[in-house]
Amino acid sequence: MPRFPATEVTNWAQIQDRRDTTLQTFRQINIVATVAGVYEPPLSNLWDSPGISPASRDPADTAVGCWTQRQKDQSNLYLQTDRKSGVMT
Repeated sequence: MPRFPATEVTNWAQIQDRRDTTLQTFRQINIVATVAGVYEPPLSNLWDSPGISPASRDPADTAVGCWTQRQKDQSNLYLQTDRKSGVMT
């Protein structure tokens, strides 16, 4: 059986088979994630950056350099950026 077999989550027999196969292979199950078939509308798509895609309705309130500065300054745990000027405070 492949490591990540396709499973019809509405078919109880397939779910039980995946459980049994996992227990035979690994002897225990540490975590179960039920995320199959989750529909996410285009408005909440993470690939649409704020202010760039018309599908995104989030305000463009990020400033260039904020993330790189945060990586450089490990002692400051939280950097705020002024929304109008883009200056970090």
